[in-house]
Amino acid sequence: MLSGFLLICLYLAYDFFSQKEYEYTMEGTHFSIDMITGKRHRRQMHELDLNKLEVVAPHWHDKVAKYRKKGGTEHIPKYDYTSYDDDIPYYTMIIGEGREKVKLLLDLNDEMLRALKTLFPEKVFFA
Repeated sequence: MLSGFLLICLYLAYDFFSQKEYEYTMEGTHFSIDMITGKRHRRQMHELDLNKLEVVAPHWHDKVAKYRKKGGTEHIPKYDYTSYDDDIPYYTMIIGEGREKVKLLLDLNDEMLRALKTLFPEKVFFA
């Protein structure tokens, strides 16, 4: 009976922590990333000022080459907010957060990319 109870608890914990979705919100020059776990709980991961944006480009683009894990010259903290779906291309965003730069991996849709491109045409690159 105890083993059955533990098995149910493990299943519920796995179900809760395995379902992660990310929501990107842009209001003016404020960009926020929220993580939704278990389709119920929301937690804000980053609140960023887009005025400190350095570049947004596909992960293979030359503009983000110096920030790559292998072969890059600059090493900065990396945060991965992608779905790991092979059909969805992900983008790399380099932006200032506080006193340092951070690298964010994001699944940005076309609407968000166009909005970023209109605000910062020289810093946003498409696939």
